[in-house]
Amino acid sequence: MRTLAQTGADTTVTTADQPRPEVEAIALRRGVMAPWQARCIQGYIAANLHGTIRVMDLVRVVQFSANRFDRVFKESFGCTPHQYVMRRRIERAQSLLLMTNDPLSQVAAECGFVNQSHLSNLFRKIVGETPGRWRRIHAKRYEDESQEFSCEFPAQSGEFQREQSIGAGDVATSRGNR
Repeated sequence: MRTLAQTGADTTVTTADQPRPEVEAIALRRGVMAPWQARCIQGYIAANLHGTIRVMDLVRVVQFSANRFDRVFKESFGCTPHQYVMRRRIERAQSLLLMTNDPLSQVAAECGFVNQSHLSNLFRKIVGETPGRWRRIHAKRYEDESQEFSCEFPAQSGEFQREQSIGAGDVATSRGNR
């Protein structure tokens, strides 16, 4: 089927089987979130990870309809909103397990889990081992790596202290000579 459009002196002929690049580009953009929208969602989730995050709250952040949001979120992030939030909570739990000696129940509460059992079950499902075992294995590695990169501060070495005392005397001497 051919259509003929005439505007002023320009005449364009398009057929139904010819793709229109601008329409295809718009259709592709509608399927995913804009980068700023994805950043807003990520920021909102990160800021509210310890509490309840509802899909309707996320919908309000990017101002989409609820039906469109589910489809676009999954296309943009590769998972459902619930799966994304649970993965971020497990990542947060992993960092807390490495950096603190807090009990698992406190880590679970800080990450927004209902209880320690909820954290343990989901952690085992996603990571492949229990949080306690994961902490023992990785905390040891974390300590070993931090000791590898530790260095002696100059104030602890005798050579630097001698330079400081020599430099301090030079400054006092030069001030007295003025």
